[in-house]
Amino acid sequence: MRPLTLDFQAFGPYAGKEHIDFADLTGKGLLLICGATGSGKTMILDAMTLALYGKASGGMRNDFAAMRCNRCRPEDETFIEFVFEAGGSVYKFERRLTMKKVNLSESQNIYRMDEDGRFQPIREKINKSDMPAVAEELIGLNYDQFTQVIILPQGKFERFLESDSGQKGEILSEIFDTGRWADAANNYYRKAKADVDELQGLRDHVNSILGTEDCADLDALKQKIADTEKQLAELESEFKKADFDNRRSRLLADKEAAGRLRGLQKAAEDRQSDVKTAEEAAVRLESERETAENSLREHKSREGDKEALNREKAALEAKTDIYANLEKVQNAFDEAEKNLENARKAADNAEKALDKAQKKENGALKAYEEADREHKNVLHAFARGAAGRLAAELKEGEECPVCGSTHHPNPAKAGEDDVSSAEVDEKYEALGKKHDAWESARKSTEKARKDAETARDERTAAENARNAAENALSDSRSGMVDGIESLRQLKDRITKIDEETAAFDKRLAELTEAAENSRISLAEAGTAHRKAVEEAAKAAEELETARRTLIE
Repeated sequence: MRPLTLDFQAFGPYAGKEHIDFADLTGKGLLLICGATGSGKTMILDAMTLALYGKASGGMRNDFAAMRCNRCRPEDETFIEFVFEAGGSVYKFERRLTMKKVNLSESQNIYRMDEDGRFQPIREKINKSDMPAVAEELIGLNYDQFTQVIILPQGKFERFLESDSGQKGEILSEIFDTGRWADAANNYYRKAKADVDELQGLRDHVNSILGTEDCADLDALKQKIADTEKQLAELESEFKKADFDNRRSRLLADKEAAGRLRGLQKAAEDRQSDVKTAEEAAVRLESERETAENSLREHKSREGDKEALNREKAALEAKTDIYANLEKVQNAFDEAEKNLENARKAADNAEKALDKAQKKENGALKAYEEADREHKNVLHAFARGAAGRLAAELKEGEECPVCGSTHHPNPAKAGEDDVSSAEVDEKYEALGKKHDAWESARKSTEKARKDAETARDERTAAENARNAAENALSDSRSGMVDGIESLRQLKDRITKIDEETAAFDKRLAELTEAAENSRISLAEAGTAHRKAVEEAAKAAEELETARRTLIE
């Protein structure tokens, strides 16, 4: 892998866009990245490893968003573009952080340069988790190998130059992770030590045998074995010269006879054991037969319960129509109850509305009567002030419109309660409005009264309907079975009866079969007992014959 260019922006301490051309910088074969502590040297290496593997070069910072420059503008895009050559092709790994409304959106892609020098995506879409695997496939190194081989960790090269040979070994081991080879060497050492310990154990065992046989070494032990084999051969030769054939034949014959006798004794004992086993089996089977037959008799004694269940089922089935109609009658009663409740509420509301309308009408009537009194008072006051208003218009020498006199020695004067025609008109208009309001309230009261009467009639009708439904429900309930309140319960009880009678018949069949099988088993046990007794007698006879033959 040969790096070509590295571009990044708003990354680490670099707020602006930075471009590094490695091909130009390494023209003389050597490139130095230098600067003060914290100036961003390591961040260049972080950009390379983060572009490839999504991790910083030191392995401590693995969040791309956390490495965004905190001095850049919110709208600035953070990106890394690392171009390198591997396997004869040029690739570009790209990662970007773009501000979307209030959050950063991360994207990534991998490109390969075509023959025209243009970068083309290697895939239509690539996930962030796929990037390290593609980098490892192209470069041939995973993240750990890349940071150990390609990028020497910061500060460790200076330590390496200034350290002694032992410390250099530790640093190289730390850089190139040689601990696994040390582990392998330790494993081989432990295995070799185990082999040495095993060999030492064998040596100690051999020495123990030599000490037991009083031999100085293996050659002495071999000689002792040879001498012992020679002595054994001489003893076998002396044994062959002795006359043991006749005695051996007799002894073998006696041994064979004794063996037959022991066999017959064992057979006789086995036959007696078979007789005992057969007797015990017969006793056990007799008890099982009695138990099975008692259980069968006890179950048959409950035939009356089954018949009672069948009678109950027939009675319940006869009630099916009643319960089927009961549900309809119950629904009708519930509906009538609900209608009555609604009718009562409606009647109560109508009565309240009538009372309210009546009160409103009374108030409107009082207001109208008050307006009428005020109008009449104003009208009377206006009439009383008419002479004063007329006298105010008289002129000396002109005829009075009332008496025709041209002399007006004592004209009337306006009273203190004199009102104008405008006031009269105003009170009259107010009187008309109050009258209209009272008339409207009176009509509303009349309508409320009719609505209340209708609601009362409907309530009475609902009460009659509810009473009729209650009577019908009572009539239907009179034919119900105690403890069964619905058609569903009735059907469940019939089903339960069917299950109980079926279970009774099934149990009866099982007990009948068990009783029959117990009788058969008992008969077979009797046959087996008789046969065992015969076999025992025969074995005892054979044993006695063998004993007499052996004595003779």
